[in-house]
Amino acid sequence: MAGERLEAVSTHPAVHAFLSWDETYRLYNLLFWNYSTKPVEVDIRWEDVPRNLRVRKIALDAATPSSDENHRLRPIGRLRVAAGAGGAQAALDPYGVEFWYFED
Repeated sequence: MAGERLEAVSTHPAVHAFLSWDETYRLYNLLFWNYSTKPVEVDIRWEDVPRNLRVRKIALDAATPSSDENHRLRPIGRLRVAAGAGGAQAALDPYGVEFWYFED
């Protein structure tokens, strides 16, 4: 992840996150993970989104026996974000990691 680091707050002790704005590619990048042996439901909220955006979601499959990123990085869907405030949910497996990028 490159660019300006933005605030990302977690209220769950096992869930952590990084958020950044990449001016070069004009993307918001969100990386979040569950550092726990138990699955967790994550409620992701945002505010002050400057324009309508598309979100592409990718999960890291750390359990796959292959070291090939084509097997480990798995697209898990898309969504649209309207300007302003909003939110979405995610289910993280034990030690699960997801990367979402928000683009025009």
